[in-house]
Amino acid sequence: MSAICGAMSTALSRMVANLAAGKQGYEAAQAELAAIEARGKALQQRFLELAKEDEKAYDAVVAAMRLPKANDVERATRKDAMQAAYKRATEVPDRSIGGGTGKPERDHGRRGRHAARSGGDARGGPECANQFGGDCGRGLARCGG
Repeated sequence: MSAICGAMSTALSRMVANLAAGKQGYEAAQAELAAIEARGKALQQRFLELAKEDEKAYDAVVAAMRLPKANDVERATRKDAMQAAYKRATEVPDRSIGGGTGKPERDHGRRGRHAARSGGDARGGPECANQFGGDCGRGLARCGG
């Protein structure tokens, strides 16, 4: 499910970037918009691949749950298969973090309230660092803005 959400989020980001692509008034942002499209396309594909892996992991859980359990040996075999399937089923969503890399990304965007406070760059300038006691480049939650 997390991979499907990632794919939908990426698709929406690509859609919004493409709304401004080639439009008058956005000339200065064309390179950034093209980069968003290129990275977004790759991320969307990766998320869809992870969704397929997630489906297979779920199928393995269901298959393990359907194993026979008539005697101690079958119950032990079923238990081991279920544990292995559950472990795999948790690994796929973990890999969805940070665009399929398994690591959260630090770049939360360079626009919004931070841009207004810091002269256009969300990584923060002196005003933002002084007001919130930290450099916005370490993540938006860090500086409270």
